[in-house]
Amino acid sequence: MKNLKIFILEDNLFYANLFMARVEEMGYENVQLFSASEELLKEIHQQPSIVFLDHNLPDGKGLDVLKEIKSTYPDVNCIMLSGQAIIGIVVDSYKYGAFDYLLKGVDDSPNELERVINDCINYTRAEHGNL
Repeated sequence: MKNLKIFILEDNLFYANLFMARVEEMGYENVQLFSASEELLKEIHQQPSIVFLDHNLPDGKGLDVLKEIKSTYPDVNCIMLSGQAIIGIVVDSYKYGAFDYLLKGVDDSPNELERVINDCINYTRAEHGNL
């Protein structure tokens, strides 16, 4: 279970490394970090189990990346990350297929990350019988 393939797209290097460390401390070993959407999209064919997507990126919006992923690989669980608690962003995230939405600095504690990862695992099992 702890060998899930997890991608993280985050352009803030400090936050990206902190977030990745939190996920790895939970025992997940197959974690890849990307700082630009093109990098992630070149590797999305690997079909990770979970993708954490930053909403604001220097090369575009996380919502655009979300749409691209979901149009090609609808079964990939995408979690939006944002420093903004703007209801329109949250609604759009769910509208375009995000599994969940985490507010940076509020919803990204190890306990909350473990919850959302477990929710993805349980959802995928219920839908497809595996992960």
